[in-house]
Amino acid sequence: MRRFAACLLLLTALLGQAEAGFEDSVRQQVKDSITARDARLKDSRIEIELKSSGALDRYQKRTGGGFSVKLEYPANQKLSGSAVLPLKIYEKGKYKETVYLQSRIRIMKNVLAVSDRIRKGEVFTSLNTDYVEKDISHLPAGVIFDRAKVEGKESVTLMPKGTLVLEWMARKTPDVVKGREVTVFSVRGDILAGVSCTALEDGYKGQKIRFKNPTSNKVIEAYITGPSEAQIQ
Repeated sequence: MRRFAACLLLLTALLGQAEAGFEDSVRQQVKDSITARDARLKDSRIEIELKSSGALDRYQKRTGGGFSVKLEYPANQKLSGSAVLPLKIYEKGKYKETVYLQSRIRIMKNVLAVSDRIRKGEVFTSLNTDYVEKDISHLPAGVIFDRAKVEGKESVTLMPKGTLVLEWMARKTPDVVKGREVTVFSVRGDILAGVSCTALEDGYKGQKIRFKNPTSNKVIEAYITGPSEAQIQ
């Protein structure tokens, strides 16, 4: 009786190890597939919940069967959230069938968020932003994984504390900002003439924007050549 009980315990342990090994293999393949699609996710924490399948159970219970599984998930489909995993079953290297396994996948990763309210035009720094771990499976595109991508840039909108920073929310600080007094030069032959004008819009070096001449009240267009200069071409 004791021998029978011991054998039963050993068999149960072997079955458990086979099932655990099978699930570990599936999870690892899912993780590898996710990181292969997006290298930025290599340091993410991926949680994978697998729901049991009757078809898989048959293979899992065959101890010593030499079976293996191979995930073949379509490259054009998102591998996160609720996903049906197509698994090809091989026994001693021979293809047996494809089994479909229900799963729930959460991709947890640190993303940049506002730690203190940021006003429009305020520059992103390490003092007003911080990282928070989020399930990025359903977050909008453009979340920031690396603060360096926006640090030194300015916010294009008011951002309350806790707001996730997205790519469109940050822009390079303009070389000329609306309302700034800029000397606009005009070259005619060997004559260089300049007049102080007010910028009517933000702009960057090399960009043509509108200025207003306060003396003539006329609006002119000129190319920005520096933070306080522009030239009519």
